[in-house]
Amino acid sequence: MKQGLTSGLVLLILGVICGIALSVVNYLTAPIILQNEQAKKYAALSDLGIDLSLYTITDSSLSENIDTVYLLTPNAETDPSIRVYSVTTTGFSEGLNMLIAVDENRTVIAYMVVSHQESAGYGKDTIETHDFNMVGAVLPDTSLFEAKAGTSVTCDAILLCFDMVAIQATLDFGGDN
Repeated sequence: MKQGLTSGLVLLILGVICGIALSVVNYLTAPIILQNEQAKKYAALSDLGIDLSLYTITDSSLSENIDTVYLLTPNAETDPSIRVYSVTTTGFSEGLNMLIAVDENRTVIAYMVVSHQESAGYGKDTIETHDFNMVGAVLPDTSLFEAKAGTSVTCDAILLCFDMVAIQATLDFGGDN
């Protein structure tokens, strides 16, 4: 009995020591991990060509297809408010993810495919080389969308991303749908 009690006490002390050590490590590394995650997240935003230093950025989760919306609030009153939507849909393969930036007039100011699993020689080449002609389009009007022949599934998926953003941007900024 005495040996079992001693063993239990030793295990309890070791558990407390390990718990404290893990808490200290978490306390010291949590801010660094958060900073690295934010840097990774905002790296794609900077690839859109928007000067992020002019904005205060907040983000929130929306729905299944619109993963995240980044609200870029201007630091100066003269700059427009921008929302960048992270949209995911299925093209030829699952996991086509885009960022689409829309200003307060619902004008597309930038977009890019962040990740995809489209087929090499077809959808992948279209995504990497084709301009879908949507910069300057005022959503929900997607009549300027320029598909590429031979890649209808991929083009339909990208158009669907713009359609989903059009609906959300209309809700966010107002206007006719």
